[in-house]
Amino acid sequence: MLSKMQKIRAVAPELTVLVQAHEEGTFKGGVEALNSLIQKTIDKAGLWTKEIRHPSVVGVHPHNREKSMLVPIDVHDLLLKFKENGYNADLWDALAVSIPEGPIGEQWRLENTLLVAASEGLLADVDASSLEIITGRGSHGTAAMRCVIFGARSPHKSLCDAHGQVSKAVLLQHQPSWQEPLEQGLMYRIFPGELEIAVPGLLAALSRMGNAHHDVFRHKTALQMCNRIHSVLKTKMQNKKGAVDVEDAAHIACQGNGGSSYLQQCLQLIAFVQAWSGGLDGHILRDLKALKDRVPLSGSSRPLI
Repeated sequence: MLSKMQKIRAVAPELTVLVQAHEEGTFKGGVEALNSLIQKTIDKAGLWTKEIRHPSVVGVHPHNREKSMLVPIDVHDLLLKFKENGYNADLWDALAVSIPEGPIGEQWRLENTLLVAASEGLLADVDASSLEIITGRGSHGTAAMRCVIFGARSPHKSLCDAHGQVSKAVLLQHQPSWQEPLEQGLMYRIFPGELEIAVPGLLAALSRMGNAHHDVFRHKTALQMCNRIHSVLKTKMQNKKGAVDVEDAAHIACQGNGGSSYLQQCLQLIAFVQAWSGGLDGHILRDLKALKDRVPLSGSSRPLI
């Protein structure tokens, strides 16, 4: 029987080609077909597990939502939906990787700590040392549950206690169906963090493609989309000589990010990215993200960028 690392070494080349095809938009079968193929390839290699994990031990991968990880207001908007609709296990779709030992795993833990620190109380506190897995799908739902368990400031008063903190009692009063997942945990499909290291971008690709059929809670800010566009343009510039096909880049960026309905807005954002991203290293986009993270959210309005 092959060891975990032997399985990873055996399947990594095939998965690398598939992730590259997603990044470059060269896969001919469509985003859902590619999503299915990648997942079947991981499963065939014997690297999937399905496990119940308590939200207290679940963080979010640094590359989730085009490296924004979580959008705090989306977490609370989703929690409001949970309060209105209740828990349906059939609709819960969460994908995660285990946290490997070593500097990369420690960096993933640190990024979760920094994310919470920048949220101005809108995300629940995290003990990075207690994290066991980090998500690339189901991230906002998990963060919503963490807010219920540990408390967090919320712009939605109907979720809160008298102190303005998300209240477990309030949620369960309206939707007792959340009692069991809050106490017992939620289902996650998990593959080893070592596979993500061997195939960089694997989790981000699966997250992006998996969102193609359930974008309800995945409306990206313009800045997040600019980061995705910058990544696509950078890849194309490094792999090709001459001018980049802007419309082709837009189609690639829209895969799992709103699809063709987002194409016209994406084309407009490409012009901005080409002029103002800060070149291949995208330092202006990073500065804009840092600025956004420092701007407090009020009410239920989304950030402007």
